[in-house]
Amino acid sequence: MKKIYSFQNGADLNKLDYVYSPLCEEYKTFRIEERCIVNATNPFPSRFDYISLIEKTKRSGSVTMTARCSFESYGAPLLLISNDIRTDENGKKLYGELFEVVVFEKGCNVWRILPQPYEITVNSKPYRLPITPVSLHTESFEIAGNTLIDLQVEIVSKTLKINVNGRTFDVTIPQLPDEFFVGFTACEGINRFYEFTVDEQII
Repeated sequence: MKKIYSFQNGADLNKLDYVYSPLCEEYKTFRIEERCIVNATNPFPSRFDYISLIEKTKRSGSVTMTARCSFESYGAPLLLISNDIRTDENGKKLYGELFEVVVFEKGCNVWRILPQPYEITVNSKPYRLPITPVSLHTESFEIAGNTLIDLQVEIVSKTLKINVNGRTFDVTIPQLPDEFFVGFTACEGINRFYEFTVDEQII
């Protein structure tokens, strides 16, 4: 059964749950525009709000999710899969391990994010992150900013069948969970989401 979430004037925004990365020090929400929802500028963890929404219930079997989205320069909208969601003492949902399919100006990246500390260097000083990103796959091609993107991910067993505006490729991930939440994230730049659809076929 296909479920369609429209974000025109924020129509179906409340039918999804906000979930946040351990990176977030503030729990921001999407702004509503006439045709879509959009994140805003913010000094931490980057210059933009990092915001995720997920469905309220888990999925299983063969699931296809699609985000109609766009980004301004350096934006990176993504689809996410996670079975590691917890609620903190303040009622905020936080994710641990998750899988991301990210589009940006130079193509598409697939990541596994682990809830383990990771050290990077910023301005010649060590900086400890609460998560470890693991690159699983990269496809290189050009995507223009400020244009509509249809990002689709079909989850079939342990394989992601990915379609970016008609460009297709598969990524097999043995660690994919059998049950999971699905959703999307505004990452790194200004990202707009116009519609999110999910279609599940029980196997």
